[in-house]
Amino acid sequence: TRKKHQPHFKTQASREEGSSEETSTPLQNANKQEKEGNPEETFPHFKTQTSRKKEVARKKHFPTSKREQASKQAGRNKKMTMALGKIVSSESHLLYHVRIYDASERANPPQAIDFSFGNFVALAPYSAHSGMAQAQSEESLVVGVIANSRLINPEGGHFGPRLTTPHTDNAIFAPDYLNEVGVSIAILLLGHLNHDAGDHHAPTQVMPVGTEVRSMTPAECKTFHHNSSHRFQMRYYPIVAESNLPFSSALMQRICDQLKPICHGDDARMLQVLRKNIAWQSTIGQMR
Repeated sequence: TRKKHQPHFKTQASREEGSSEETSTPLQNANKQEKEGNPEETFPHFKTQTSRKKEVARKKHFPTSKREQASKQAGRNKKMTMALGKIVSSESHLLYHVRIYDASERANPPQAIDFSFGNFVALAPYSAHSGMAQAQSEESLVVGVIANSRLINPEGGHFGPRLTTPHTDNAIFAPDYLNEVGVSIAILLLGHLNHDAGDHHAPTQVMPVGTEVRSMTPAECKTFHHNSSHRFQMRYYPIVAESNLPFSSALMQRICDQLKPICHGDDARMLQVLRKNIAWQSTIGQMR
């Protein structure tokens, strides 16, 4: 009766109820909201502070699966790598010739430093022929090394009449002129790159014409030179030594120089001894 005549008057019971509501903890409030109704069910895009904390805790204690991590790493690798060209012919089962992309095929064609001598490259093992969709398999890649290069110039040694304008102006003054000047590189296959280790054995499958070749990231090169026990390996040395390439010793020295940043301790000392041995064989050994 007093509360009706005096609105600001509160009994002791009502004051206790108000104080209990004010002193309730956030966890009790969250439980009360869950009892009254979950707003996320009514509004799918709505998230309470408690649900956000639970989601963060779940991501912290339950990280993403290996498949999701591998897909994210593959996406990062695609951004860091560059497509160099396509296979046009082969000289043996392990030696392939690749035509480098030019300005007519790519808006940003690879530069000379991208396909330097001794650089490691990757090929998709089951790529389709040219003109068809290519299935790039990131779980298993064929790894090779650039072992030689050759300039392609059909006009070389031709003493007849020829165009003297720059190649960039030929599209205007001679639209039917086909620019066949380019660069071809030779790739020696060394093995496979799996998800977490490298396999240094000669690939058994044949790379079809039109298979795209791309550069490799430093992380991929490091993974390729370590086995499943995370030990350094260089078992493709016999493949390079028995390939009868004109620059096999120079190629091995170039490979040793590239592997210095990823080798430490005993591995670095072993790599240094191997490089000195190769240099000795290519100089003093041939003089005997």
